[in-house]
Formats: sequence, structure tokens, C-alpha cells
Amino acid sequence: MTIVVNAFFGTGDVRCPWVMVHATDRLVSLQHPDRFEPKYPVFNKTVVYRASDAIVTIGFTGLAFLDGQPTDEWLASTLAGTKFDPFAGLHCGQHFDVLNLGQATSRLEQGLNELASRHVQVGPLSLMITGARRKRHRWQRTAISIERDADGLFRRRHHAWETRDQWHSRLFVGPRGWLGDEYLQARTGELALCQSVADIERVADRIVTDAGIAAPTAIGRDITGATLLATPSPTLDVVYLHRSAEPMFEGFTPWIIGSRTALAPVAVSAPMGIGLNGVRVRWRPVGLSSVPTGREAAVTDGLAFSFRPHPDRENL
Repeated sequence: MTIVVNAFFGTGDVRCPWVMVHATDRLVSLQHPDRFEPKYPVFNKTVVYRASDAIVTIGFTGLAFLDGQPTDEWLASTLAGTKFDPFAGLHCGQHFDVLNLGQATSRLEQGLNELASRHVQVGPLSLMITGARRKRHRWQRTAISIERDADGLFRRRHHAWETRDQWHSRLFVGPRGWLGDEYLQARTGELALCQSVADIERVADRIVTDAGIAAPTAIGRDITGATLLATPSPTLDVVYLHRSAEPMFEGFTPWIIGSRTALAPVAVSAPMGIGLNGVRVRWRPVGLSSVPTGREAAVTDGLAFSFRPHPDRENL
């Protein structure tokens, strides 16, 4: 199970009119009739995708495996139109399908319905796709969910808001069952009072943290967070917030996909960056904190990093 938090917030700054904050835990649990068994503590539940007209993060809740693949790997392969070798790490030069955001979300919708038609278990799975889309020569915020409706089909839903109100914020949390409506209303109120990006990150981090306290065997302490700054050329900052007792660690990147570049989840011990068709994606591991804010100092310094495969895939 997982929690996905997406918070949109208007800054009032003409140069950066809004930001998007995405946060998800990283624990995958096996569900038994009477309990959850923590199984894959460093699993990835986030995909960074560069469409031809958008840069988005894709978070999922529900099933951790689809059609014999980890769900994040299925999402990456479906979007790119090719099968990846998850042990290869960085994929460069290969021509992947170049889709706009509408085509990409349609492909995911159709892919999930195709699995369901083959009676592949897709059950309680939902996707939240949020970020920036290029329209009329400027970047606009976008939010799309893909969920099963009453007739059992997966359908896309575009979420809208009053864009003229720069201080308007939207908070998406899934699955909602782990946290009550009153709690979420309180956090939405806090977002309205935020005065900085760091304030927004703290609210998103608090939601995931509180959900983990409420359901410690289903929701993990380690968090992947992403902050998208809506500047003339968007920048996406991705962090891996590590909270175990180990003083040193290797963080695990999410899937990062562009038109000719794809980075599979790998162990990295220092900050790194990748360019995706004019959008800069920066990733860094961050360290321990008794009061986490999402902006702790990096655990390790330097440029060295290791492309070691994601450990959970070694056990599939």
C-alpha cells in the first residue's frame, strides 16, 4: 500500500507562479486476511515522465505488481513502448515512443483495461499524474487520475481549479482510507497558510509521516518526494528521504523517462542530475532528522555513485 500526496500551491511570484509537491512512501506490503506483512521497504512508487508537452510525476496506490512486473516498471515500459532490462540502469540512445500527455494517459488507461480484460489482477489500483503541461507558450499545472469506476473500467479524470486565483491550492491524497476527512481538511487549511516551498514540503511530508504512524505495517518511513518549480524552464527536484538508523545509505532513484533516455531504479550515493528535453531533473538522497522537513543535508558528499540494481528486483 502507499500514500500519494500532491499539493499545488500559488506563490504569487510572477517568475514562479506555482509549485507542485508530490510525496509517497516506499514500503510495499503483502496483504493477508487479517494483517499487512511489510515486504519491500525500498520499492519505488513514483515514475518521472517527460511527455512531448509535459513533465509529470506518476504515483500509484494499490497493487505493487502488474502482469508479472513491478508496477512502476510496467508503467515505464508502457509509456516508452519497449521492455526494459531493470538491471541495466541507464538506457541511452534508444528511441522510445514520443507521446504527448493526452496520448500517454490514454495508453495507460487502455493498458490497464486490457489487463483487466485478460483477467489479470489489477484490483484496487489508482494512478495520480501531476505536474506541468505546456499550453499557449506557457507551463500550466495539470492533474489527472486514472481509477476504476462503478462498471469496472479504468477511466481518466482531469482535475480542474480556478487558475486565476494564484493562492488556490489543491491537495490529493490516496488512498483516503488511512486518514480521516477532518485530518485532510486541516492539512488543506495549512497549505493555504504556507508562505514558502519549504512550508509546502513540510505539510506533504507530515501527511505521509502521520499515515505511516497510523498504519506502520502498510506505510513506510522512507519517502520519495518531488518538487516541481514552475519557472520558464521547469525544474523537478526529487529527494529520497531516508529514516532508518543507518548513518550511511544508498538512495534509490525512481524511474525517470524521456524521449531518448531512461533511468531505471538504481542505488546512488550522491546527488545527480539528468536533462529531459529542456527540463532539468535533479535527484539527491537526504539524511536523518527527528523532525523531518524534506530539506535535510545530503548524507554523502562527492560525485561518485554506483549503478547497483534495485535490491527488490534481485528477489523477484
